Amino acid sequence: MPSLVTPYQVNAKAVSANGQTDPIATGSIETLEIDINVTAISAGATISFTYSRLDSYGNAYPVWTGGVSAIGTIVDDIGTGMNVPKSPGSQGVLSWVLSGTTPTATFSAMLQGR
Repeated sequence: MPSLVTPYQVNAKAVSANGQTDPIATGSIETLEIDINVTAISAGATISFTYSRLDSYGNAYPVWTGGVSAIGTIVDDIGTGMNVPKSPGSQGVLSWVLSGTTPTATFSAMLQGR
């Protein structure tokens, strides 16, 4: 079994606007585990996350989307035979979109692959 690698990790990131990571090099991994923990979110707000793989020109192609409107966790797997049976690509980005009136949120995220 291939070893586990962690191409991206952030702890307690406070956000009040939409954003995304810099490109995440995932190399030749075949599966990508997405673990997101939303530890704070303002009343009436929703935060949605999208993992997109990037082509050689930097164009993003959405592979996975998840979101919450309350404190909680999002856990999913991308890859052949996984919940989301699509390739994570050799590099990608994790983006987030906030909605609601004056939305804010705090989250931790870890992407791990094999």
